[in-house]
Amino acid sequence: NLKKKFKVKAIKFDNFFKKKGKIDFCKIDVQGEEINVLKGMSKHLKAKKIELIKIELSFIERYEKVKPNFFDILIFLNKFNYKLISISKIKYKDEKLLLMDAFFCHKKK
Repeated sequence: NLKKKFKVKAIKFDNFFKKKGKIDFCKIDVQGEEINVLKGMSKHLKAKKIELIKIELSFIERYEKVKPNFFDILIFLNKFNYKLISISKIKYKDEKLLLMDAFFCHKKK
């Protein structure tokens, strides 16, 4: 239960890093909002400015009104030619896969 709500100013990844060159590594762990972060970095993804992305993938609904994101993230990153290259920190409970960290790299043509 939330007792207080706070307004927080947010800025898109693309706007914050617009003057930066290449980014070697980007870790995203934002409690179910990963797809929104990825959408905010689409210019960088399209330009292949991020070498490696580590992101938490969820297979179950872990937070209120936040659906599992596994397939959405795979499909979204595939549009920019980023491919899953490795996984780590697989968590499961009661024989159900909960989440894992996944690493994506853009596929060089």
